[in-house]
Formats: sequence, structure tokens, C-alpha cells
Amino acid sequence: GRHAKLRAPVEGNVVGPQGSVSMWIKAVDWEPAEEKFHVFFHATEGGWLQLYTHQAGSLMMLTGSDPSTWQAAGADSSKLTKGRWHHVVGTWSPSDIVLYIDGQNVATVGVEDKHVAKSLSGSFEIGDIPWATGRARPRTTAIDELRIYSRPIGPVEVRNLYSRVASMLV
Repeated sequence: GRHAKLRAPVEGNVVGPQGSVSMWIKAVDWEPAEEKFHVFFHATEGGWLQLYTHQAGSLMMLTGSDPSTWQAAGADSSKLTKGRWHHVVGTWSPSDIVLYIDGQNVATVGVEDKHVAKSLSGSFEIGDIPWATGRARPRTTAIDELRIYSRPIGPVEVRNLYSRVASMLV
């Protein structure tokens, strides 16, 4: 398998104070409930945005002004299945973070102004990026249909994105 990540500039692609990231992910050779981090999207210069599975067994969307001032919306990663495609969307704004799995809102968390990533700069990465506790061996996550929005997309738009592709995954 090929282990790759995409790095691109934040400027022109990711807006700090509000936005959305939408992607289809498939855990190819790992169990979503494993107690390791799998970071699928992150921007960490001048703020913090991250969509990832947490070592405690949850899928999370995080926003923060720095690594010590953040808030996250999370859902049990048992909603994800090894070998199956899942549509995940994380949205953020100055008022809340919303996480969707397969077209359904699975978590909404309010944020305070101090949690907003207002000054993002540098680059962002897409992939299956090890973080914190690390992993004994590389893991493969397939990622497809990546979309980044400069606004939080709503539940109807999320369901439409999910339905458009899900109907082809029979």
C-alpha cells in the first residue's frame, strides 16, 4: 500500500473562523476503535483545526486558537467500520462545531471566542497522519471526495453530499 499525505497552503483553501471539511474515509487495515490517533485533516499554524480519530475511541472535529485552547465535538468511533466507506464532515464557526457521519449529525458542541482558529497560516494536511501516542506500524486509510468549504455547511447539504455518493456504493 502507498502511504501518502497531501500538504497544501491554508491561504485560498481554508478559512480559520468558519468552514467545513467533507471527505469519504475507509479504514483499510485498522479497526476504527483502536486506541491510536488517525488524523485525516489538520491545520496547526496560527490556530488549530483537526478531524481525527482519538485514542479514546472517538471521531472528533476540533477547533482552537492554539494547542492548549480548544474545543471538540466527538462521537463514538464504533459508528465507523473497517473496510467500509464512511462520509465524515466537520464544520466549525464562532458559535459551534458540528460532526456528521454518513449524513447524520452525531455531535454538536458550542464554542467560545477563545476556541476559534482566527489566524490560520502555513499549510494543512490530508492523510492518515500519526499523532501523539504514535503507532507501531503504518496504517492505511483511503480518502476520497475531499471538499473544503469557507462556511459551515448545513444538515441538508451534508445529507445531499452523502446521498450522492452512497447511492453508488451498493
